[in-house]
Parts: sequence; C-alpha cells; structure tokens
Amino acid sequence: MRTVYAIAATIGFISLTPAAFAQQSALDECWSQSDNRIELGACLRNLKSAEDNELGKNYDRALEAQAEIDGIVGQLQASRALQRAQKAFELYRDLNCHLDELQAGAGTGSGDFFLGCWIDMTRARIAKLERLLPARDETLSIVANWSVESLDGGKVMPGTHLTLTIESEEMVGGDGGCNRFFGPLELDPASGPEGSIEIGPLGATRKACGDMIDEQEVRFLGALDNAEQYTIKGGELFLIDSEGRDLVRLSEIK
Repeated sequence: MRTVYAIAATIGFISLTPAAFAQQSALDECWSQSDNRIELGACLRNLKSAEDNELGKNYDRALEAQAEIDGIVGQLQASRALQRAQKAFELYRDLNCHLDELQAGAGTGSGDFFLGCWIDMTRARIAKLERLLPARDETLSIVANWSVESLDGGKVMPGTHLTLTIESEEMVGGDGGCNRFFGPLELDPASGPEGSIEIGPLGATRKACGDMIDEQEVRFLGALDNAEQYTIKGGELFLIDSEGRDLVRLSEIK
C-alpha cells in the first residue's frame, strides 16, 4: 500500500499521505491503481474522458425531461434554466479546479490536482442531473416481440416487415424482411428499461428477395451488430450506437 504521493513543484517536491486526498476520490481511485506518476496521469485522463461522456449523456436526458415539462406548461423555462445552469457549472468547475492546480504549484504533476478535482465535481454534477430525470418504470422489459418502425432514421420499405424477437435475456431472433435470423444476446442490466446491449454474432437463412430488400436487411442486421445501448421509452425500444445515435426504433408487438 502506498503511503506517499510525490509531485514535482517549482519549490521542489511536495509529499502528501493518502489521507490528504480523503475528499479526492478520483485521485484515490487512480493512485491505488498506479505505480508511478505517469500511470496516475494516464488513469486520470481516462477517467476524465469517461465522466465527460457520461455527463453529456445525462445532460441530454435531463434536458429532454425539462423540455417535456415545458411542453406541459407551454413555456420554455425549465430547459432554458437547465442550459444556463449547465454553462455556469462548467465555468465554475473549470475555474475552481484550476485554482486547485495553482495551489499545488506549477511543476510536473500539478495538473493531476486539476484532473482529480474536475472528475470529482463532474461526478457530483452527474448525480444532480440524474435527480432531474423521471423515475424509471422498472416494469418495462426488453424481453418482448418488437417491430421495426425506423432504421437509421428512415422508414422501413413498404411491403416489408422487420422484427426483433428478444426471446430471453440470452437469445434473439427475428425477421430481416427476407430471412429469419437468430443469435446470442448480452444485456446489462438484464431485461431492464435501459442499459448496454450486445447482439450477435447472428446466423440467418440464405434466401434472396431482390436487391432493395436484401440491402435493407443487410443494414438492419448491421445496425443490430453495432448496437451498444438500449432504452425503452413511450412504449418504444431504441437501439443506440457508441456515439449515441439511434440505429433502430421499434414498437412492441402486443
């Protein structure tokens, strides 16, 4: 167990015990995984990137929730207030953490204090944004029969019917508009209203139904393969890629 954290500063080296970072959870987390300052910095940068991505997702979801409130009351107040609050938070966070960096001195490693502060404040903001979201309906389940309403933002070809049957928390099947397909499934959390998803590799029958139908089927199966997240809202299932784009929108088949 490490007992000293050394950081080069303009006045020399500052040595601090882990107790000094009692309120610096990001520094604690990364220091426990690192053997030197280079590894510590890399860990903090990776955490910063992950938390920044999570912040963006939660902000977008919170803004959507506030827009729904605005729609009910007929005034654009809640969403605008959140937008202003988010800008104010980001400015305060960056200046506050820059102050932490300056307090540590201008030497090698002082940026770790900025990163640790930035991550901790961002995590607190994410928790705040989560409290603005409507309560999840835990009765919703992805395990159901679904019909594709849109693919890559466009409508399904007339005369074709694309389906996704989530038979269990471990298996999918369906109709690609020409061929039947099947394959494994991984969900986290299992069968809940949202979480991560991994579909495939998929197997399928090998009929040909014409160039346009076959091309649509290839795009559909490719979208299933690229899906990394799912969410169920308004009775519809959305499959989402790593960049947050909706790949497939489906409605439940009753």
